[in-house]
Amino acid sequence: MSIKWLFVHIPKTGGTFFKHSVCRNHEDDGSSSWALRVSPVENIAHSFPYHFTVDGWNPNANKYSLMPWLKDMQYHRVYNPDYTIETDRIDYVTIIRNPFDLFYSYWRYVPKDMSDWTANSVPVSGWANCNGLMGTATFSDFVEHYLDPEKEWHIPPLKTNLFAQIYKKDGTLIPKSENILRCEHLQVELVRWCERNEIPYQHVPPNKRNINPVPDNHYDKYTTLQRYKLGEVWKEQLRTFEYEF
Repeated sequence: MSIKWLFVHIPKTGGTFFKHSVCRNHEDDGSSSWALRVSPVENIAHSFPYHFTVDGWNPNANKYSLMPWLKDMQYHRVYNPDYTIETDRIDYVTIIRNPFDLFYSYWRYVPKDMSDWTANSVPVSGWANCNGLMGTATFSDFVEHYLDPEKEWHIPPLKTNLFAQIYKKDGTLIPKSENILRCEHLQVELVRWCERNEIPYQHVPPNKRNINPVPDNHYDKYTTLQRYKLGEVWKEQLRTFEYEF
């Protein structure tokens, strides 16, 4: 029985590497093999399993600029979380990462081509221009903004769960555990997952990998109090996926 796979791309988890390895609808420059082009894995990008709105920016724009006058803009990437193999022959796959490490990478992300961003005067724009939208110039600002219940997050569902894309509104986890890969061992887990599901994959050259050119890690970036507070916010996900600081 052939199965179609939907790849839910959680930002800063290695999704660019994954989609260039196995997905059939990434931007193809002609270098992909024929087998990959007919791959059963479809990249549904940074989609969520429900509708919600954002304020202050336009999700449909090519460049995420701060526009404070915009209110209740519909987030445009939504997927159906109710497919099953038995009924629809469709299943889900995703990648996760230690939330503390992911969160730091989220803040420090810089696009390869800054000329394509309206926030190119900001030293660190962050994923989806989060720092330009929220005014979080330092990582400490970023963490405190996240922890402050009075402040809005640029993508509201992520305010309490960095993996919100793979949960239904009622808290049900959507992908099966065997289809949740780990960024920490992604290359090995990807090959095993592909071989288990008989999915073709290809080698990804360095220029197709979205890796920050400046090596760094999260270990000394949080205060003790920030670690504790974030641990409380992410308690359920840390327990479910057995992560710790």
